[in-house]
Amino acid sequence: MPTIEVLPDAEQLLQQIADALLKSRKVVVITGAGISTNSGIPDFRSENGLYSLIQAQFDAANKLHALAAAEADDTPAGRDLFDVSIWSDPIRTSVFYTFASTLRQKSRDVEPTASHHFISHLRDRGKLVRCYTQNIDQIEEKVGLSTSLQQGPGSRGRFSRKSTGGFSNTSEPTDGKDNARRVDVNNGGVECVFLHGSLQSLRCFLCGQVCEWDEEGRHLETLSGRQPECPHCAGATAARQERGKRALGVGKLRPDIVLYGEEHPNAHLIDPLVKHDLGLYPDFMLILGTSLKVHGLKVIVREFAKAVHSKGGKVVFVNFTKAPESAWGDIIDYWI
Repeated sequence: MPTIEVLPDAEQLLQQIADALLKSRKVVVITGAGISTNSGIPDFRSENGLYSLIQAQFDAANKLHALAAAEADDTPAGRDLFDVSIWSDPIRTSVFYTFASTLRQKSRDVEPTASHHFISHLRDRGKLVRCYTQNIDQIEEKVGLSTSLQQGPGSRGRFSRKSTGGFSNTSEPTDGKDNARRVDVNNGGVECVFLHGSLQSLRCFLCGQVCEWDEEGRHLETLSGRQPECPHCAGATAARQERGKRALGVGKLRPDIVLYGEEHPNAHLIDPLVKHDLGLYPDFMLILGTSLKVHGLKVIVREFAKAVHSKGGKVVFVNFTKAPESAWGDIIDYWI
């Protein structure tokens, strides 16, 4: 069945979608850069998006380094500057560090959008299975969504009818078991999964340790396009030298985000979450502000859509451009 286009004045269709969402009990949310544009953070693929911005910075760096015309003709597209191949090119690497540092600072200064608040509202109503986001800006944390993968999948009890009804105003005494039961029922685990990492921390190329970005002047280093040294590697090699042993290599720190061509360092934690959530059989999926062009995300969306449709639920796609009918017509029910 082809995707139904829902125009802004299609009140009846919009009401049908709202009613379906209201009746649903387990909602999966998939988000992309489009949900952050109203906060002032550009998306990736539009004319003034992040790909265009980093492309402009790279072009300026090329001119600064006076590259030969033949080399300049080889200038990568903006998307290529988010590819694992940047690490083999010092200029691309430097531009990427400056760009990531600037985006990180901007992300810290912005306010959440209505979309972010809506996702937290679904959580508060006991409906949110989980939010899976391609975004690296961490705005989800500003509306109180937990993002640590160490928190695991959470309790299935949070979807019970009692957990969706809000909090009781009664003041009846409860024992310790009642309190423990209530905590377990409301345990949502990790509520938002960063599919592409985030701008929270830096990770060592060599040892894989995660380091605070704001410590030891690292923000200023990355902002200027330089790669900070890993303190864990430096400490380990210093300790070896004190014992008269050969020094080890000291790794460099990089933004803890996933580029095209890279494996997510926490894939071993994300994969079980997806399988767990599929086993919950969600009955509604919202896809917000993404072009659906990244392969890994497409796989996740297709799997969740299959689970949602098996429960008679709906898949709703909210985005500026429509997904190709040939690829998504039998997967997405409504495009708004």
